[in-house]
Amino acid sequence: MSHSEQMIENQFIQILSEKENQWTYRPDLKSEEALWQNFRGHLNRINLAVLEEQLLTDKEFKQVKVEFSRLTGTPFLASQWLRGENGVAQVLLEREDGKKVTLEAFRVLLQSLKIKYKVYNPSCS
Repeated sequence: MSHSEQMIENQFIQILSEKENQWTYRPDLKSEEALWQNFRGHLNRINLAVLEEQLLTDKEFKQVKVEFSRLTGTPFLASQWLRGENGVAQVLLEREDGKKVTLEAFRVLLQSLKIKYKVYNPSCS
């Protein structure tokens, strides 16, 4: 990547993550895999009761990734999914024990309309 491209990326990240914007720059997220692991931790944390305190297994998270890719395969589908049903974006999962659960991924609080997204810069890997 050229120096000018790097400068443009850095400026864009700064604009996305300043003031009241919904993005948080995470310099620790340096790869797509790190971003997926962050998402996995997020799902485990906010769905602990639904998961009955049994964190997602590797096989289950692979299933979540497939479902997530299906739900967000195009920009239009991604925007629909992020808005969610009644402000809640969800992912369906069949646990290894056969139990079907619905995981909450994001909740849009209509009162504040503030959603936080994570930004990572693949060129910093």
